[in-house]
Amino acid sequence: MIIDVHNHYIPEDMARALGAEVGKPVTLMEGGIPKRKVHDCQFIVEKRLTAMEKAGISAQLVSCTTGWNAPLETCRLLNDHLGNLQHQYPGRLIGLADVPLGVSSSDREAIEELHRAVGPGKLAGVSIPAQPFGIPMDDRKFWSFYREVESLHVGVFIHPSPIPEGFAALAKYDLHRIVGREFDLVTAICRIIFGGVIDQFPQLKLVFSHFGGGISGLLERINPRGKSWPKKTLPQDFIHYAKQLYFDALVKSHAAILSSKSHVCDDGAKISAN
Repeated sequence: MIIDVHNHYIPEDMARALGAEVGKPVTLMEGGIPKRKVHDCQFIVEKRLTAMEKAGISAQLVSCTTGWNAPLETCRLLNDHLGNLQHQYPGRLIGLADVPLGVSSSDREAIEELHRAVGPGKLAGVSIPAQPFGIPMDDRKFWSFYREVESLHVGVFIHPSPIPEGFAALAKYDLHRIVGREFDLVTAICRIIFGGVIDQFPQLKLVFSHFGGGISGLLERINPRGKSWPKKTLPQDFIHYAKQLYFDALVKSHAAILSSKSHVCDDGAKISAN
């Protein structure tokens, strides 16, 4: 049984309002920078199911890109829509909730929406960007949210921010999408570990997309000879913490995961069978 944990969905009326049509994708821009692409495989369910069948995918965990860094009202609308979709296609499409994490100085709204939308008979987990509203993932303001997620025993799917903050040099040549998103993930992983989040919440299930932004190629720099950087010593080795994280295998090259067996969806995304 193959489960695709990384696929995006957007309600059809919302996609059309953004300018997308069947056979005519649209690239959304922000400040002259490409933010995300909306195509019909994201909002035409029949086309999605056909692609799944063709690729041998048994089920998809779907997240709504329009719910990242969105206000509570938008998150509720999307979560209710995903709940209906999940009910309509049981066992095939499984929704991940959006929450307004970082929208205010308090996590209260995010926690309330988490409990409303996620749990037995509801959505299976939660999806957040690697920098919610530009705030790093180890920020203490998120810790009460992590505590609640841990208590629910559900996973958190972490996607690169559509336009990662803090990388001004990437504003040209579409570098935000080409490499910036991967920097965003690597930075988030390091901050989660060095910031003590895993020590504080050892049962927290964090699933990083894009194979962790290629962090495996940097481990010798982060963890040289078993001594983690920075100089401040972690209670455990960096690799010890990294092994407690989960990573999806959505990559564009077999060279990134030499031993994986992959299936190719209509949109070119590769789904690991291992």
